Amino acid sequence: MNVRTTLKQAAAAAYIRDVVTVYVLVAYAGPGRSRKIRANMGIAATRISVEPSDDADRRRVLRAFLMSRRARLQPADVGLPETGRRRTPGLRREEVAQLAGLSTEWYTLFEMAKGTGVSQRTIDAVAVALRLTPAEHKHLRLLATGAVPDAPPAGDIDPTMRAVLDGYNFGPAMLLNVRMNVVAANALAVAIFGDLAAAHGYEGNWLWYLFAHHAMIEEWEVLSRDLTATFHGSMCQNIKDPEYQALLARLLESSESFRRFWNDQDVSQLDQMPPLALTHPTFGPLRFTMRVLAQPGANNPFYVCFLVPDDVTAHSDIFRRLRLETADVSLGIAVRARS
Repeated sequence: MNVRTTLKQAAAAAYIRDVVTVYVLVAYAGPGRSRKIRANMGIAATRISVEPSDDADRRRVLRAFLMSRRARLQPADVGLPETGRRRTPGLRREEVAQLAGLSTEWYTLFEMAKGTGVSQRTIDAVAVALRLTPAEHKHLRLLATGAVPDAPPAGDIDPTMRAVLDGYNFGPAMLLNVRMNVVAANALAVAIFGDLAAAHGYEGNWLWYLFAHHAMIEEWEVLSRDLTATFHGSMCQNIKDPEYQALLARLLESSESFRRFWNDQDVSQLDQMPPLALTHPTFGPLRFTMRVLAQPGANNPFYVCFLVPDDVTAHSDIFRRLRLETADVSLGIAVRARS
């Protein structure tokens, strides 16, 4: 009997739906002898559905999300004692249930997305037990309850938001929708990044832009990982939006890095982005910190993203000249918007 072949066959068989299970194999090693060989694979999410377009997909994504959050924690992280060698990474289900004040049976049903009638208090208890961030907590609530909105309408740009955008000349500024499409930009942003608001299809999406121009971005992996987490965090708001689904499918198809970041199940918010440092082919080194002004309570929210230059960038000769050259353009846009 070929032990290596048997191990490979068992490993392939272990991928059942979205979970890798743990196998202990008994391999035949000769007459009268046998030995145990452990296929120590643990529990981990496999290829995740693109997005929960129906209830079955929503439950599958809920299951993968909860498993990924459980796997990233160790007993010491939550004040529990170590209990010897573990076959699976992270916390056990019974430990999460204990921390949340739930029965193991109930939490298991919840994680496997087989429970019904989940209360807000229970969701909050699980979020605390798993040490979820506010963005992750919101993501869990939407996945667990199925209370996802319809696809947002196209909507018009609020004139006040547009005026704020055009009046900002200290650095680039862009108006993003919940899909992370650039719907408007000030003159300085157009000069540095191109006219993304006028671009067609994926080319006008801020996430797509950063993946397509990764060569000029410093610490690209950190930035793109966090921005993917932001895009993941907006998933529940865009479940029924075909444009979002098409962009997501294209990113999953075209970028191995995006697939890896997406399958991490991390969730974040746009205002938690790390600094954007890039070596621009025309303007050289530029470094910005993002500040976000959200439009609260809107059915079709927009986000004004201000890129604030650091001191070195702000006082560089080339950036100061660029600001002067775009100031007249910004003033002209603002005047036309008021008239």
